[in-house]
Amino acid sequence: MHEKITDVFGNTVEMKIWNVPKSKHMPHGYKYSLVYIVDGERVIGYDNAEGKGDHRHMGEREYKDKLKSLRRLVRDFQSEIFRKMSRVTGRGTMRVKRVRIGIKDMNSFMDDFVRTAQAIKRGEKVKKSRGIYFTSLEAFRKVLTVQRMSLLRLIREEKPASLHQLARLSRRNIKNVSDDVKYLSQVGLIELNESGKKISALVNYDKILLEIAV
Repeated sequence: MHEKITDVFGNTVEMKIWNVPKSKHMPHGYKYSLVYIVDGERVIGYDNAEGKGDHRHMGEREYKDKLKSLRRLVRDFQSEIFRKMSRVTGRGTMRVKRVRIGIKDMNSFMDDFVRTAQAIKRGEKVKKSRGIYFTSLEAFRKVLTVQRMSLLRLIREEKPASLHQLARLSRRNIKNVSDDVKYLSQVGLIELNESGKKISALVNYDKILLEIAV
């Protein structure tokens, strides 16, 4: 499972969990990563990277943790997000032809992760899935502006070799283009490739399909 959700303030939650063989370093039988991203930077993270065990990141600091349950893990993660939102805001490669985007509230997003994680813990086979979600239509519209949609089209059709070339093609300032590309990468709509000091962007789909439950 690998999903991202972006709220109306432009902040992104990315959650991943997958099966691994049980071992001394991976006693749970799965790896997980829960990350909260603000302005392109990780401000909160919970994971069990090999060799480190369960731990969490708060800004630049790292703390040892103990996994009591998957539901408790998600609840603690969500609580930290809410705390950070009140203080800060004051308010893997998949080649596909289509990318599906959905509208989902944060609680449903977290609950879906718990259900998937518990199935993995029980040893059930879980279908690999990838999703990009927004907490509301307003959040979706704020991310996919006309200028950012234009960048996605230029990247797919012209395949610029660098962000400077993309800026020239779009006739926009390099800093503004770089900020937009970084943000589109954060929400999962662009892949970034780094070669030396050069960064290029990649779009591996032809259509964006927005799904809204009624």
